[in-house]
Amino acid sequence: MNGGDAAAAGGFHLEDVERGDEKLVQTRRKLIAAAGGTEHVQKVIDFARWFCQKLLDGYDDGAVCSVKLSLLQSVNAVATWSQDDVLSLGLDTPWLWSDPLGEESLATYIHEAAHSRAAHHGRDFHKELETLAGRAVRIVLTNAGHIQQEFAALLERSR
Repeated sequence: MNGGDAAAAGGFHLEDVERGDEKLVQTRRKLIAAAGGTEHVQKVIDFARWFCQKLLDGYDDGAVCSVKLSLLQSVNAVATWSQDDVLSLGLDTPWLWSDPLGEESLATYIHEAAHSRAAHHGRDFHKELETLAGRAVRIVLTNAGHIQQEFAALLERSR
């Protein structure tokens, strides 16, 4: 889903969890705890940033992926991509955090990165998905050692 601009406006970085009104801060804390805690959430963010950047590196425009957290259930989204290449991950989507390297999570990252080239779900978007799916396989094959070393804890959760 590409509601990126709206999500980016409401998005926050992990270090900003304590900013905002008390109800929002409590909601964020509760969701981070349910997602596996701050360290786990940070590791998922690190992987998502790394993986999406690798996807974007296949282009010549020098785009840089950044990652924020958002509360997205209210807009019926799991993640979004903004025009300025910000991936917002739904902190309120449990499977994104419990199975961060699972098929559904990886498909979400690829889907959102495809929005970097095609905002709408038309023919160009589907072509971009195909390109990025192939690129994703190549990234995983050529970086398997790095993934196993750097993101071992995430791999264990995704089995």
